[in-house]
Amino acid sequence: MEQDCDVGAFMWDFHRTLATDAMPGGETVIHVHIIDQSRLGSWWILANGKTVDLCTDDPGHDVDVYISARLECLVSIWMRDISINKAKANNDLYLEGSRELVQSAQDWFACSPYSKIKPAPNI
Repeated sequence: MEQDCDVGAFMWDFHRTLATDAMPGGETVIHVHIIDQSRLGSWWILANGKTVDLCTDDPGHDVDVYISARLECLVSIWMRDISINKAKANNDLYLEGSRELVQSAQDWFACSPYSKIKPAPNI
């Protein structure tokens, strides 16, 4: 699966689909470390209200929450094929940082707009 996923395209969609309404007010900085990507393995997301920026270079802001996982795991969570709690329990996803953000991750974590579309039945 991961060979079929472009990390840059995924992170672009991921940052665009954050549920910023579920985040605390003010700026929230998220550092995403994609552990199986040697190139483009670190990303920073700066969310402030409806404005969300994506950076491949450290913007120099204090990080509020760290996300660490393989690309396949992040895509699976984004598509809602696996829950955040299940990924954490399997030690596939690591969340660290602000207690409020870690505990509410299931509310603000990005979700694909296609995750609710069910496959067509085989005919």
